[in-house]
Amino acid sequence: MHYHSDVGLVRRLCLFSLFAAVLSSLVGLSVLIGWALRIPVLVTWGARSATVPNTAACFVLAGLSLALLRNFNHNQPIQRARKLAANGLAAIFSLLSLLSLLNHILALHSDIDFLML
Repeated sequence: MHYHSDVGLVRRLCLFSLFAAVLSSLVGLSVLIGWALRIPVLVTWGARSATVPNTAACFVLAGLSLALLRNFNHNQPIQRARKLAANGLAAIFSLLSLLSLLNHILALHSDIDFLML
């Protein structure tokens, strides 16, 4: 059985992935800038509690990883380098997330959430 791609749907999904990558990175960067310049509005985004710097850095890493994986083509060497870089960013993101999760589950209070400051 053969399936054909809907070109319009593929185009819309590519735009959506670009939007998600850019939005994620911009939110993370704005929070990091908020922490650096001590601007409470950027750190909280209207929420009751502040976003920790590691979470903001993970937003940036996830956005960059998603942006690098867009339009992936297996045949070109530069695309392999992009995939490797995207996987590396995802690995760093995963490690930071896992360390933060373990810190909260084990109640270590090691301030790992502020590692990026």
